[in-house]
Amino acid sequence: LTWADGETEVLDMAAVTPMTGGDAQTRIQGAYTHTSGGGNVVMGTSFLSQSFFQFSADGTFSSDRASSFSVPLGGSSGPDGHVSGGSSGAGPRGTYEIDGYNMKLTYPDGRIQWMGFAQAADEAATPVKTQLMLDGIWYYNDDD
Repeated sequence: LTWADGETEVLDMAAVTPMTGGDAQTRIQGAYTHTSGGGNVVMGTSFLSQSFFQFSADGTFSSDRASSFSVPLGGSSGPDGHVSGGSSGAGPRGTYEIDGYNMKLTYPDGRIQWMGFAQAADEAATPVKTQLMLDGIWYYNDDD
């Protein structure tokens, strides 16, 4: 890479997983999860969010989401306790199709959603993937 100030940098591409798209015959099988979280240790706040996709080799999918949070009473960490909550639930189901680096999700009501799609190049021929990238977010196989 050559930066705007003229400085150059060499990236180690050996550490990168080569990714590829797919085609109409590409099938995925398994449960895939993305987990994110954060908070402020000093303030005692935290949150956790998970997104799930279950893909089947017959071209169907289901998706779910779950989230939780914890916030201290009174606005700061201390003996007042915490308020916690969360939600989860079954999301939509439907069919999926892959076209290059795009995934088309079709829901039973006819609604269509397009997502970015990429898979590890060395796993393109098998339906069980160790990871997927959907709309720029890594989803990892729950069975790995």
